[in-house]
Amino acid sequence: MKDVNLPFSGKISFIKTEMYWPVNHMVSTKENTVKCNECHTRDNSRLAGLKDFYMPARDYSPFIEFAGESIIFLAFVGVFVHGSVRVYSKRKMNKRGWS
Repeated sequence: MKDVNLPFSGKISFIKTEMYWPVNHMVSTKENTVKCNECHTRDNSRLAGLKDFYMPARDYSPFIEFAGESIIFLAFVGVFVHGSVRVYSKRKMNKRGWS
């Protein structure tokens, strides 16, 4: 406060505040809604002029595309490995007479 030449009592406290978060993807009512690809597209997007944020299907980032595809691939590999181990374990237990 000294830098802007305003008085300061030296007291600090909290005040009650409220915050409202939009949980509807900022989409209009069903009567006024638009199709997803009107915004999420590279060609003639309604939001083409908005910058400084990444919008799926409108913007392209080689790193994000690679990371997303890698995560999907690794998930499939994980499911396959997990399933294979379960099948192998079940067969091994059946050979020993365990159920």
